[in-house]
Amino acid sequence: MGDSVLHLPFRAGRLRMAHRIVLAPLTRCRANPDTLAPTPATAAYYRERASDGGLLVTEAIHVSPEGMPVWSIYDRVRDHGGHVTGLWTDEHERRWADVVAAVHDRGGLVSCQLLHAGRIAQPGIAAHPLVAASGLPVPSVSSSAVALRPDEGAGDYGWDDTAAVPRALETGEVARVVGDYRAAATRAVRAGFDAVEVHGAHGYLVDQFLCDGVNQRTDRYGGSVEDRCRFLFEVVDALVDEVGKGR
Repeated sequence: MGDSVLHLPFRAGRLRMAHRIVLAPLTRCRANPDTLAPTPATAAYYRERASDGGLLVTEAIHVSPEGMPVWSIYDRVRDHGGHVTGLWTDEHERRWADVVAAVHDRGGLVSCQLLHAGRIAQPGIAAHPLVAASGLPVPSVSSSAVALRPDEGAGDYGWDDTAAVPRALETGEVARVVGDYRAAATRAVRAGFDAVEVHGAHGYLVDQFLCDGVNQRTDRYGGSVEDRCRFLFEVVDALVDEVGKGR
């Protein structure tokens, strides 16, 4: 095992890792139900998995209340409780700083994974006080007004109900959403995260722009591969501008 490439040092941008074993993102649903902020259990979870010079990638951290999925969207969460986390309030920032400090205390590195759920965020999010107070539109937004289609079972997200049709973002609104990513990255840096990561897969908002099965836009964010990628590139450019290259 000592000769394994997994145990050799590795550098990624400004991150210097003592080995190449990285904790992958895992949805934990351990947020405070009222604030949607991490809890002491969150900090304990990441601390237990930290190693000297090892990198952890967090669970998806939502950039705005508009992009929060319904906390009871999963059968197990509905039956047993649990909420996902955000990073748009001062309380979120303070509690994520506690998590980062717990990881750093063991010599580890941690990257903040940022997510906007797009059409995955169903109208039920409006029932949460943080969403209700935001003034943001519900049901949520997407690249186009195309709803999720159920599969032969309960659906990939375990829903009991038919997915609502999302509202297509207006061209002029895209910059607002990019700004939400930027603001979350600013908070991530202040909380002490070593890097930020864009969640760009699994059918969430970035993916909803990339995929021509969802993206039916005729403006500068739809059509060709290059134009469907434009939203992702604008998000990445904003984050690089905010946190610096190599992070």
